[in-house]
Amino acid sequence: MSDTVVELADVEAAREAIAGRLHRTPTFSSATLGARTGANVYLKAELFQKTGSFKPRGVLTNLAALTPEERERGVIGISAGNHAQALAWGAATEGLDALLVMWRGASEAKIAATRGYGAEVDLESSGPTDAFARLEQLVEETGRTLVHPFDHPGTIAGQGTVGLEVLEDVPDAGVLVVPIGGGGLIAGVATAASGRARVVGVEPHPPLHERARAKGLDVRRGGAEALPLPDASADVVHARTAYFFGPGCEPGLAEADRVLRPGGVLAVVDLDFTVSPYGDWLRADLPRFDPAGVGRFFARHGFSDREVLSTWRFPDRATLEAVLRIEFAPATAERALAETRGLSIPVGYRLRVRRRPVGLIR
Repeated sequence: MSDTVVELADVEAAREAIAGRLHRTPTFSSATLGARTGANVYLKAELFQKTGSFKPRGVLTNLAALTPEERERGVIGISAGNHAQALAWGAATEGLDALLVMWRGASEAKIAATRGYGAEVDLESSGPTDAFARLEQLVEETGRTLVHPFDHPGTIAGQGTVGLEVLEDVPDAGVLVVPIGGGGLIAGVATAASGRARVVGVEPHPPLHERARAKGLDVRRGGAEALPLPDASADVVHARTAYFFGPGCEPGLAEADRVLRPGGVLAVVDLDFTVSPYGDWLRADLPRFDPAGVGRFFARHGFSDREVLSTWRFPDRATLEAVLRIEFAPATAERALAETRGLSIPVGYRLRVRRRPVGLIR
């Protein structure tokens, strides 16, 4: 983290700096979680924030501190999605030029949303490690001011405003459970809650990991091109479409084949760009995406292809609107909202499956 210590006064100053520019997101009680835990449980609904996450809080705090010279040179950031969208949106609202370093394999929808807010996106990197090296290079070359996604006092102070709001809504809260990620949110919330509530940091998935381990399963972490498994050791590989998007994912396909036993299955689930209305909105956001070409790619690589139809149902219009604004760039989200009359949306998927051959011939 930065050597500068963030204090409660900094978080309070951040709240003043961003006042009136972001949503005051609600804090909901959860009877289900309360019954399971034997406690009063509340959820801070930051999914209803601008761009769909808490990230604009830190972004606007940093932008408010820019000098005229820094504003003239523009800003730069790095992110796989949420911070990218937040910085692109924040820069657009202040008339600043923004460059976001992302990487191939990041969510196509979030890349499109970042561009939709008017930012330039650099996709020269193949992953996070390469992207941070690329970021350093571009900061030096362009002279832009870095708006860091987590490791900066302004970011920490801005994210800490979440904690201030939670404690205003639930003043007798005893424990605040906060995801860790890069550390910006939990550092800010811990500052805001110091002396008032205990702060517990969690990662989103470890509870599931521990539950799986309790059942005797082996849980490991790795990337699509470097699975932490020995050769011929897996029966099923369920792949994320964030990486397996078509041409360019061949290294990941080869890696899946390496770890699959003979007869093992690689399954890729992808959104179907041909099923209306959701597919129409996807194509509007990603006009260069070629669904037929992606289908031919997987067919050439021996995948079967099955259509799966589903329906997304929402409890109310506010939730539906929040989800669509997260999923799509602003213009496309407005179109989707105008075309959606009820509280359900048909959504299609493609289930692509390839089985590793049994026998000597691969």
